[in-house]
Amino acid sequence: NEDEAMQTVKVMGGEDWERWIDQLSDANLLAENCLTLAYSYVGPEVS
Repeated sequence: NEDEAMQTVKVMGGEDWERWIDQLSDANLLAENCLTLAYSYVGPEVS
C-alpha cells in the first residue's frame, strides 16, 4: 500500500541512518572525526 511504500523510501533514503547517527553524536558516543558511509542498492523496478 501507499504507506508501506513511503516508509520504505524513508528507510532506504537514509532517514533512519541519519537519525541514528545524530543520536549517537548527541550522546557523545562517536569518535572525533568519525566517518560513516551509507551504501545504496539500485536494482530493477519492483513489479
